[in-house]
Amino acid sequence: NVAVGLLDVFPSGTLGAMAARSDDLMPAGRFVFDTGALSAAVRFADRYEPQREAVREALNRPECDFGIAFRAGCLAELKFLDVVRVAVRLEAFRAAEALHQDGRIDEAIDALDAMLRLCAWLAAEPHPVARLEAAALRTEAFRAARAIALHPSVRRPHLAALYTMVEAQLAAWPGDAGAWI
Repeated sequence: NVAVGLLDVFPSGTLGAMAARSDDLMPAGRFVFDTGALSAAVRFADRYEPQREAVREALNRPECDFGIAFRAGCLAELKFLDVVRVAVRLEAFRAAEALHQDGRIDEAIDALDAMLRLCAWLAAEPHPVARLEAAALRTEAFRAARAIALHPSVRRPHLAALYTMVEAQLAAWPGDAGAWI
């Protein structure tokens, strides 16, 4: 279960602060970081590199169930949303770093792949809050994909890999009815 590998990766007492800090570091519009913002984002990512690697390892598991207690209604524990948000942001910051440093496109694509897989697992949960968070994070991932596609060092094989990732996301996009029921 991917979720089991994710839920204890980050220190729970600081998870809210980590999520808030990642919100501050993520650019609001295009996936463009000025030098100071990129430096701060990379420092943040460096601090949690072992956790990012643990998330990557967990993503290799065949299934994911965050164990939402649906009978709890609005009181259901959704701490995993912050876990996924921070994990996606760590990958985004690595992608930005790779693009900035001599256009290491393959590394940026690897980070994007992890971002999209996290979004897909989150979107598969039949819960409206999880689905909305997945949509927001997927938007950030697609902004990163756009930055990769427009990078001057990108080549045809890179674009083919991006196309394949986006096509897979669209094919696996879950229906909305289950989440709202």
